[in-house]
Amino acid sequence: MAVSRAVVTLTLALPFGTVWAQTNANPQATDTPRACVHLGTECVPLTIETISVPYYHAPGQTTLVLEQGSGQRPTARSVNKLKALIIDGQNNHHWQETTPVLKKILEDSGLFVVTVATAPPGPDMSGFRPDFAAFDVVVSNYNGLPWPDATTAAFEKYVREGGGFVSYHASDNAFPDWPAYNEMIGVGGWGGRKNAQGIACGHHGNRLPFQVTIRDSDNPNARGLPAVWMHAPDELYDSLCGPAKDVDIVATAHSDPANKGTGENEPMLMTIRYGKGRVFHTTLGHDVAAMQSVDFIVTLQRGAEWAATGNVTQKVPADFPTPNQVSIRTLSASK
Repeated sequence: MAVSRAVVTLTLALPFGTVWAQTNANPQATDTPRACVHLGTECVPLTIETISVPYYHAPGQTTLVLEQGSGQRPTARSVNKLKALIIDGQNNHHWQETTPVLKKILEDSGLFVVTVATAPPGPDMSGFRPDFAAFDVVVSNYNGLPWPDATTAAFEKYVREGGGFVSYHASDNAFPDWPAYNEMIGVGGWGGRKNAQGIACGHHGNRLPFQVTIRDSDNPNARGLPAVWMHAPDELYDSLCGPAKDVDIVATAHSDPANKGTGENEPMLMTIRYGKGRVFHTTLGHDVAAMQSVDFIVTLQRGAEWAATGNVTQKVPADFPTPNQVSIRTLSASK
């Protein structure tokens, strides 16, 4: 018999470290949550066996995945959602448009609860002090003024001690004079960066579709992805430079000289180790149109999960693009 499946999302506000369990030993207890779930025409009583909220997730959202097999009542297992923080507020790109889409993409994975921290417009940045340590992964959509010293120190400590970080598109243009940040992103461009020959770093041609090629099929972010796929019209970054320490180039794209390119295979997706932390760097996603390319959606979701946990559990969807065909998934921005 096929397993019936339903998902219920609850908002819990439990003390740190709380573990609540109900067993069949006292089914008449009045202090335990009770509910029923509609399976077909029957509202089957739901027995919640265990809810466990680790200290770093409480309070937060817990998704209960309900499964009913042959001859069995549904049971529930809790899946604590990961906490993601998006940083925005200053950028030479339209962060007001792209942040809601980033939030939507992460939430649509079913894995994340997303918070947005918007930096002030400046010049006074002294009050910008996000609590990075409260999150499993930080996603940067920021390219602007330097942060206060206390904030940069807190972010370095967060990543170095195991926090996850996702560098999205133009965030690799940010902070050219912050050595630790440049180690985290591996390579970056613009902002006065120059390579060893004194040549300015960072360039792209016109926004056109292009093929992306996997270079490390053993990287957790690449497993299950096709060897080559077509990405929607986007900026293809080239000529990036930086310390490039502990960088794994997951995927590249050919920078076509016919589109003002270098003629080289340029990094599009990278993973970087910084201390105990994991960094996923995607150069893709210039605007909302490019972000609706299914490969951008999927690789961002998987990259954020890997940065947060070190694992990728998400499967590659059927609508992933082919080597010669772009695939678009229209997104309505998350509020």
